[in-house]
Amino acid sequence: MTSETLIRASVLGNLHSLLASYGLAPEKVALLSGMTPADPGDETALISQRSYMDLLHLCALETGDPLFALKLGLRMVAGDLGVLGLLAANKPTLRTAIESLNEHFRSYQQGADIAVEPVGDGLVRLTYRVGERLTGGLEADIDLTLGAALAFFRRFFGARWRPREVHVVYGPVAHRKSLERVLDAPVWFLQDANGFTFEERLLDESQPGAEPQRATALEAYLRQIHAASALEADLVSSLRIFIVSNLAIANVSAAAAAADCGMSLRSMQRRLGSRRLTYERLVDETRRDIAERLLATSPLSIAEIAYHCGYGDPANFHRAFLRWAGETPAAYRRARLATN
Repeated sequence: MTSETLIRASVLGNLHSLLASYGLAPEKVALLSGMTPADPGDETALISQRSYMDLLHLCALETGDPLFALKLGLRMVAGDLGVLGLLAANKPTLRTAIESLNEHFRSYQQGADIAVEPVGDGLVRLTYRVGERLTGGLEADIDLTLGAALAFFRRFFGARWRPREVHVVYGPVAHRKSLERVLDAPVWFLQDANGFTFEERLLDESQPGAEPQRATALEAYLRQIHAASALEADLVSSLRIFIVSNLAIANVSAAAAAADCGMSLRSMQRRLGSRRLTYERLVDETRRDIAERLLATSPLSIAEIAYHCGYGDPANFHRAFLRWAGETPAAYRRARLATN
């Protein structure tokens, strides 16, 4: 089982005020999606892709507005992306601002890329592509990002600025006319990327109020953060390897794992906590991953699989698997064999 895609909660910074404008309680909607009310707007908080998608979907349902995510994006200002937004807002031109977003955007949404592509006739396209793991609720994520991008362009060119065309990868929607009215541009569906087209000459327009010296300091800070994030990713990978290697001999204590990684138990717990992870969760995820793979592909008995997952008593394995998958190991195996 792979680690879950994470997104910075600060991208939802205007959620409370927008929900309130519909007469809804933000706390109720946040909790229904599995988030805490404090998460949106907290730049340090990382929320799961699933919670992010569920929240946007719930907001659209509760408000009855399929354009809720787009309107949320249109409310965004530079500060809603924290340091990254302030960096882009202090770059001297639109081109350099987009280059900064492209370099650092993955720290705000894993598996996402921003780029500028030529399309001919003096036009270019700003594109937003998401990884394969961003699946359910894709339309809402795209709409929010398009709204945020339009808001950013209007910082440069005024509130009445409009793109030539808007492109989305998802299929036609029943509310197409409303979508085009809010975007103030024609929308083309089932495209190869999300984004919009505009005149290439605009890339070298100066940004009002930019402070390049501030941008230099902010960029240095972001690069330090990226380096630290890479170290944390290496720690998680090392811990998963340790767990897989030692499950069968039941030697996966947190203290043993920390020693294997050359650090104190407290340091390991602190570094995992900064990513909203615990060592116990990593062990649980790894056990589930091994169990599902062996049940689906191996001839081992369920008792033998329990042993490989670190369970001396198959009954304990049975209870754990029921908690993970909502079905027994035997039922899971039968379903996979029938599918194959």
